[in-house]
Amino acid sequence: MQGTTLVKHIGIIKVLKAICLLLPILCVAFYDFLPKNTMLLFPSMTKSSQAATDSWNGGNSFLSWQNEHPLEWTCHIREGIPYPYCGMFLTWSEERPFSAIDLSQYTDLEIDLTYTGEAKYIQIFLRNAYFIPNSFDEMATSKYSSTSVDATETINGITIPLDTFRVADWWISTHNISPTDIQTEYDQVISIGIDFRPPVVIGDHAFKLESLRVSGSYFSKESMYLGIIIIWASIFMSEGLVRYTKLDRKLKLKTLKITELTVQSKNYKKQSETDALTGILNRHGLNRIVSDLHEKQRLERYSLLILDIDHFKSINDKLGHDTGDIVLQELTQRIQKNTRYYDVFCRWGGEEFVILFHNKHSRSILPFAEKIRKSIEKGIFANGKLDKVTASIGTTKLSTNEDFEMAFRRADKALYKAKETGRNRTVVV
Repeated sequence: MQGTTLVKHIGIIKVLKAICLLLPILCVAFYDFLPKNTMLLFPSMTKSSQAATDSWNGGNSFLSWQNEHPLEWTCHIREGIPYPYCGMFLTWSEERPFSAIDLSQYTDLEIDLTYTGEAKYIQIFLRNAYFIPNSFDEMATSKYSSTSVDATETINGITIPLDTFRVADWWISTHNISPTDIQTEYDQVISIGIDFRPPVVIGDHAFKLESLRVSGSYFSKESMYLGIIIIWASIFMSEGLVRYTKLDRKLKLKTLKITELTVQSKNYKKQSETDALTGILNRHGLNRIVSDLHEKQRLERYSLLILDIDHFKSINDKLGHDTGDIVLQELTQRIQKNTRYYDVFCRWGGEEFVILFHNKHSRSILPFAEKIRKSIEKGIFANGKLDKVTASIGTTKLSTNEDFEMAFRRADKALYKAKETGRNRTVVV
């Protein structure tokens, strides 16, 4: 009986060896004909499309959206600042910080894009999450890489090799990046966007994006050869690895259990710090972030904005709390479109919201607050049931050596003053 089992075992190994002998020949011969590994980024994976214009820096350019599927927009580039710009970017989540995807296994970016305008070149850019050693940022400023294409090539679609992307010189100089760490990275891409290569042509530029995908081989030839070697080694070592496999399986099950518990714990923590109605941070989440910033002496990099919806009680009284909840959700989405992923946005309670605005200069506080206030004032809420929704804002600059509570009281007094002097306005102290 044992002899018969051994003969069968030897026969199986011979068959496997024969297969492994033919496998490299077949793989080499048909490698270029193997199916491509593709991932559709737009429209299937895209959760948010956002504008990036020089209006954030006091310019006059703006972007208007025409359609979602296909995605159509027009960049209206206007004179106003020395280097006007206008573009858009796609993200894989609506919440900040944005989700990241790994594109390192792909080789090409395929864009089905139609462009109408006078620009000669269109710039495609991506941002990859990046940790800067010896900086106060605990993880993040995103590494900006870009490449350019001839605008006339958009007629028949564009295929861009990912290895043509280069890290921007301004990004390297701004963050004083070491020469050994300026290579392009694709492992944690948080956004992909389209804008223009300088010099920018003043005027209107229309775009229509049908699809955006990445493609590449499922495995490289080197990986294929390595796999064949591993298979051969596995065959010769199979008898001795049986017990190891069993032990490894048990270990993986235990590791999987630990991972599940870790993920569950993180989910519980996220739920405790997230506002159930709007999906943004709640007061507990903001307190944790403020505490971290205070410990790292980074509070001085932010300004504090307290925003309160004007006459919100009358909305609930006249139209009901369901409509009031809709207004809160829609206002949250409007504010998110006017903040960046490294700003901090939370619902403090009721109709009151708090924003930690990351800025270097105090003079940028008022333009930022006014942009948010005007966006709310111009918005349509609850399918037009309300004539107008407005908000009052109190804001102040934070200081590392100052308790957050003191700054909060100062901003709260500014908010009170904004309401006392007529509402729908910003007061900076």
